[in-house]
Amino acid sequence: MNNDSKVIDLYNLPFKVVGKEIADNFSLTNRVTNGVWPSTYSFMPHSIPDMAATVDHGPNVNVAVFRLAGYAAECERTFFMEKPTKEEELHFNQMMTARNIMLDMLRPGVKASEVETKVRDYLIDQHLTTNILHRPGHGIGLNNHEEPTLSLGK
Repeated sequence: MNNDSKVIDLYNLPFKVVGKEIADNFSLTNRVTNGVWPSTYSFMPHSIPDMAATVDHGPNVNVAVFRLAGYAAECERTFFMEKPTKEEELHFNQMMTARNIMLDMLRPGVKASEVETKVRDYLIDQHLTTNILHRPGHGIGLNNHEEPTLSLGK
């Protein structure tokens, strides 16, 4: 990947790397989708980036979605093409702290609303209230987004 990489090039990357395996196992229920949201889009989790957009220094988000044998999985990662600025590094670390708060709480008996409350409280303490765009998490298994959701209403 280089600084001239386009969203469409990275969308096609899995097919270049494991194209034969994808083709050999393709069915209506099996698929692999990879997308990169350049920094100009990455702050909106459900936006659709322009396929001709160039991946810039970051923060960029890679989203890989899999459906295999009727089960779903996804993997999302933030990456930088250059050393992040101090502000970007601060925000990345805040995101990772919020993620760790969530992961540390995931266990039987803990209400989903308690998880979101604790994560939101941390983000509010960090003065990031205008940056709260999404719930902390959701279930995955038969679909990529399913119950339970880690949200105040649950």
